[in-house]
Amino acid sequence: MLAPFALAVVGITVLITSFVSGLFGMAGGMMLLGVLLVFMDVAPAMVLFGVTQMASNGWRATLWWRHVQWSIVWRFLVGSTTVFLLMRSIAILPRHHAPRRPLRGGRHHHRAAAAGGCRRPHPRRVLPEEPARP
Repeated sequence: MLAPFALAVVGITVLITSFVSGLFGMAGGMMLLGVLLVFMDVAPAMVLFGVTQMASNGWRATLWWRHVQWSIVWRFLVGSTTVFLLMRSIAILPRHHAPRRPLRGGRHHHRAAAAGGCRRPHPRRVLPEEPARP
């Protein structure tokens, strides 16, 4: 729980940064996040930041609902869904999600992942030896 002083500072900061966002259309969220991280750990600060931003943007969308240009919204949704599906199809997952087939020498992918993170193994170490090309 935040101390009363920190709670007051965070509350006032939420109001001020909301005003800045409404006035300029940007920068309020980044200012708020900076102040939240001074007074809170990262995880609770991110949760509070997300809730605050959702409330702020939701209220702004409610106020401007009649002025939304739906043709732009639908084009944005089609484009973002297409890119999401494309990126999802080529995403590199951490090795502990990959099938564990043995590498040469009896080693497994999960050992390589534990040593080096999410790197892909070198193709020559996974594929059978090919004859040398002239």
